[in-house]
Amino acid sequence: CAAWAALALGASEVMFEFGPVITKELPCQPGIGPALVRALADPELKHLVDGATEDPHERIVTKIARVSTAIGSLGNRQLDMLLLTSGAGVEGEESAMQVAAGLSDSAIFCALIAVLQSDLLALDEDLQRHLEEADEAFAEFACMQRVAIKLGEHLKIRPSHVCVWNVPDGGLCLRLLPLTRQQPSAASALQILGGGERRAGTSAEVFWRRGERCEANFAKLRRPQEGAEEIFRAIEELPGVRARAALARDEADEAAVAAEAAEEQARQAEARALEAVACREEADRVL
Repeated sequence: CAAWAALALGASEVMFEFGPVITKELPCQPGIGPALVRALADPELKHLVDGATEDPHERIVTKIARVSTAIGSLGNRQLDMLLLTSGAGVEGEESAMQVAAGLSDSAIFCALIAVLQSDLLALDEDLQRHLEEADEAFAEFACMQRVAIKLGEHLKIRPSHVCVWNVPDGGLCLRLLPLTRQQPSAASALQILGGGERRAGTSAEVFWRRGERCEANFAKLRRPQEGAEEIFRAIEELPGVRARAALARDEADEAAVAAEAAEEQARQAEARALEAVACREEADRVL
């Protein structure tokens, strides 16, 4: 767990290229979900995200994206088993999501709930070949990096928010993580990637068929889920708030400069008035 958490939070090139293969070993260990969540919350790994940016807002965004894209490469059923079933398979034990909801670090719960609310697309081999093409603009990047960059350009999302992996039988899987309100729906993404009416292809949405027990456990997360939604809204609105604050500061600075100029003009006018009075008094004395 600790090794996987370090790879996920560090967003190393190894994780980017081989992360899905490594991650797919996780569900093979019974009851590993809660331990995995606790490993992601280890303070010793904090530097892996903090070193990526000095901006506290971007640190939260980065952590959510790294965790969700790393674990999101599992299939829907695997995710349910890993995150929503009780720890060690023992009834009454906390699930991974319940453990995440109790952490002081809310970014981990946000990342995992985003995965559980995501849409999964199966992209056909024609589209895979197109995305993997090493054209001149992307020659310096490794294969899956090219795929993520191109998907990000097509879907208008950050490449670091793209969760995509190879399927053994051919094609790609793309998990659309609801990290922003601009995230396209599954239907919209298929239309964009298929070129509208030009190329229908065989790409399709993979619908999430959650079992009754997992659905019940997911429903128990309603309250922390609402808190996560507030965090996502705050994250998305923060750049606008910062822009408005910067504009207000600029306007305040301009107003301060204008006020200072007006005060200086007033002082000069007062000085001229006093000078005029003094000249008049002097003239009166001469007369």
